[in-house]
Amino acid sequence: ELAKDFNCKTSKGYFPHKFVNSATLDYKGKLPDKIYFDNISNRDYEELSLEFKNKIYSIKEESNRYLKRDLNSLLEIMLKLSNLIFNEFSLNITNYKTVSGLTIGIFLSNFFNLVSQRSYLGRRRRDNYLKNIKIITPLTIL
Repeated sequence: ELAKDFNCKTSKGYFPHKFVNSATLDYKGKLPDKIYFDNISNRDYEELSLEFKNKIYSIKEESNRYLKRDLNSLLEIMLKLSNLIFNEFSLNITNYKTVSGLTIGIFLSNFFNLVSQRSYLGRRRRDNYLKNIKIITPLTIL
């Protein structure tokens, strides 16, 4: 899970995706069986069962709760990734529209030395090469 990889405080938790269909959208009752949950351990299902031992399980309420936790964990991941990229490469990820653009930005600003490339190319080839490089600079990606 990505949230675990980034050591996030927020976890999505578990949701019975296989239980939800048009007939169960308004379901209120006991906790759905373990078979309806993806990747849940016996221990985690037992803890969930204890949480809902004396509570009614509502698909709508639990769906909203699950989605909020999912979005909060994604936000936490994005903030951690943003800090990581800034600290490692001095780039702000909000200046890039795609991961590909960010990757090119990291490469051009940290690993590509245009001066050393000039010495290996003839003048005509160098001019063509430099013209093509302008297409993929971080500023022109935006």
